[in-house]
Amino acid sequence: MKRIQSLLLALCLLTVGSAAYAVPISYNIAWTGANGFSLTGLFSIDDSLLGTGSINQSSLLSFSLEGFDGVTSIGTFSGTPENFNFDTNTELLAVGGNSFTAGGQRWNATGTDGVGIIGFESGSSGQSLYINGVFHAPSQISVLDSTLRVSRAANVPEPATLALLGLGMVAGGLRRKRA
Repeated sequence: MKRIQSLLLALCLLTVGSAAYAVPISYNIAWTGANGFSLTGLFSIDDSLLGTGSINQSSLLSFSLEGFDGVTSIGTFSGTPENFNFDTNTELLAVGGNSFTAGGQRWNATGTDGVGIIGFESGSSGQSLYINGVFHAPSQISVLDSTLRVSRAANVPEPATLALLGLGMVAGGLRRKRA
């Protein structure tokens, strides 16, 4: 019995020692354009970046989008956007500036980055979808009417955390059985 407890303790220590302390934080993206067009997506960053101010596309751990015409999907994108600007203090995306600067957004507008055909641009005068790298005018809205929003997604525990929890429960059960 002591041998099993020693083995469990060693596994727990190994798991804790090898676990990364940084945790990915995920955000949902939502945008509604004109004429029933919309966009949803998800991006994630390292939690150590929270509260550090503005970050760009080089800080992303993942990024994906899906565009819709009403309820019908018109394309997806997964990869690194050309220009991405997010403030980790306010948890807001930058809008209102040129789409190629820190004040705007440009996500697969060329249709050649990553995998997928949908893109998005938020510039100084408007926001719109791009399909296969082509500006999609029917979706455009004024930047003054921006609906671009992010919200924190529920984070799922990493496998190492779950393994540690499971080992603790097993050890507790063995200890209770012994008593």
